[in-house]
Amino acid sequence: MTISKFPFVIYLFQVSINPSPTTTNYVSTGASYSFSFGTAGEYQVTAARNGARAKGATATVKNVEVEKIETTAYSTTITSETASPGDDESVCTDSVSLTFTATPKPSGAWPVHGNPEVSYPEWYVGDLKVKDGGSYTFDPTGKATATYTVKAKCGTSVKAINVHVVDCHFTIGVRTPASGAIELTYNAYGVLTGVDVGHTAWQLHVTPTAAINAVPLKPYTSLLRKYVGFYSNSGVTAALTGIVAAPTPTLHVPDTISGKLKSYDISLANLIAGAAYTKSLNTTPGDYRLGTYLTAVKVITLISWTQPSTRNCTSTAVDAGSACSVTLPAAYGIWRGVFASLTVDYRGDMPYELYKNL
Repeated sequence: MTISKFPFVIYLFQVSINPSPTTTNYVSTGASYSFSFGTAGEYQVTAARNGARAKGATATVKNVEVEKIETTAYSTTITSETASPGDDESVCTDSVSLTFTATPKPSGAWPVHGNPEVSYPEWYVGDLKVKDGGSYTFDPTGKATATYTVKAKCGTSVKAINVHVVDCHFTIGVRTPASGAIELTYNAYGVLTGVDVGHTAWQLHVTPTAAINAVPLKPYTSLLRKYVGFYSNSGVTAALTGIVAAPTPTLHVPDTISGKLKSYDISLANLIAGAAYTKSLNTTPGDYRLGTYLTAVKVITLISWTQPSTRNCTSTAVDAGSACSVTLPAAYGIWRGVFASLTVDYRGDMPYELYKNL
C-alpha cells in the first residue's frame, strides 16, 4: 500500500500480540510499503512520521492461507494439511462422488479476488482449475482409472488430497489333478503318503496400485493384489479323516496357482466386502474339511468317512466370490475313479468340478 510521498517509519505487528511501536521495532522506511508475509494471521500496519511518539495511520491486513482440506468417504474423514499428499491423504472411489471442503487460516471469511470478484479458495484437479469458492464435488463418472490430485489454493498456499479412481476385479484360479478329482498315493507297505485334489485360489485386484494403501482399502493392504488360498497343511490327515482341526489350517498369503483363471469385474464396495471376508478367514482360519464323503477300497476299505459339509480351498474361494457378489459355477461334485486297482468315491466342493464349469 502507498502511504505518502514523504518518508515514513513502517511498523508491522500481528494483532494478537498487542502491537507497541518503539523507535527500533519498525520494519521499513519510505513512502510506500509492500505487505508480503508468509505466516497466516491478522496484521496491523502502522505508518508514522517519527518514532514511538508520532501519531500514525493504521491499516489491518489479514493474510489468509488454506489450513486444511477434507473429504469424507466410507464413514472416514480424510484430512490434508500438505500440498504433497501421501497415503494418509488419499482416498479411493469408483462411482461415488466426493465433496471436498477447505478451511481458512485464520478462521473467518475467505478473501475475494478478480473482477468480477470471486471468493477463494480456488479449486484444482491436477493443474486444471475447476471452481472458485465454496466446496468442490469430484465426480468420478467417465474418468479413467488413475490418481487425481484435488487441490485448494489461496494465494501461494495449497493443500491437496489424492483421489484414486479405481478398477476392481475378483479373479479365481483352479488347478486339477491329472487323473481326475483326487489322487491318492500309497507306498509299498500300503501306507498313504500323499493326496492331491488340485487347488483353488483367489485374488482381489485393484488398480492403480497405490489404492491399496488409501481409505477405505488400508486395513486390507496385505491381502490385495495377490493370490490367497486355504490349506489344510496336512493333506494325508485330511484324506484319512476328512478333517484337519484348527489351528493347523491356514490361509496362504501370498499363494501360487496354475491352471484355469477367470476374472470378474466388481465394484469397490464389493471388493471391500471380499477383502473383509478374506481378512476374517486369515485371522481365524478354523477347521479344514476335504469334502462330504470319501471311500477308498482295494480289496479292503482303506478310507471311509463323511463330513457334514465341505470347507476347503474351493468352498472358501466360492465364499470369497459370493462376498464380492460374484456367482461362481457349481463346485459340488460326485466323482468315482479306479486306478491301480484302487476304487475311490469322492464327494464335495472340489477344484475338479469347478474347473469343468468355469
